[in-house]
Amino acid sequence: MSWNRQPLQSFVSRTSGDGITLAEAKLFLRVDHSTENDLIEALITASRIWVERYLRRSLLTETYDFKFRDFPQVYFPLILRQAPLQSVTSITYLDQDGASQTWASSNYAVRTLAGVTAGRGYVETTNSTEYPATLSEASHPVTVRAVCGYGAASDIPKGILSAMYLLIGDLYSQRQETISGSTSRIETTVRHRLSPYRLSEVA
Repeated sequence: MSWNRQPLQSFVSRTSGDGITLAEAKLFLRVDHSTENDLIEALITASRIWVERYLRRSLLTETYDFKFRDFPQVYFPLILRQAPLQSVTSITYLDQDGASQTWASSNYAVRTLAGVTAGRGYVETTNSTEYPATLSEASHPVTVRAVCGYGAASDIPKGILSAMYLLIGDLYSQRQETISGSTSRIETTVRHRLSPYRLSEVA
């Protein structure tokens, strides 16, 4: 078996919302009318997406499928790229006939890391000798379905939320700018506030 810690990652579902409500954003922006509600909501979403990509984290609860080449092995756990990891729902695999099978939870242990700056969670084997045969034609026959994210909006670290507010304010005041490639004067401040939470790129 070969080990691959770069899984194929696909989105399954997420909790609604962006961590900051329209009312909270309008209060921060000191906007007391409703004519720009759609614009402000779009800016909230844009700030959340930018922050998640920069941090390589999920802010709210999301579910992903991570497809691996093999099962976890003794010295090679399956690292789940999205953080923080809340739980693993299941591990399934394609058997030799191409049918989806569930790998018993007694065969693995899930390691979640605590704290607002926690790194990526992982799955390690508890039974290194009994691996079922998988479909040879499938490049990534093993699927880990995992729940990631800090949780509800109230669980998002305040430092991350403060950076989102700065982005929203900057985008609102300089609407001709785009978040990607922005040379905003607050960009350094935003990145500084987010630096404690940012995860390194997976090699």
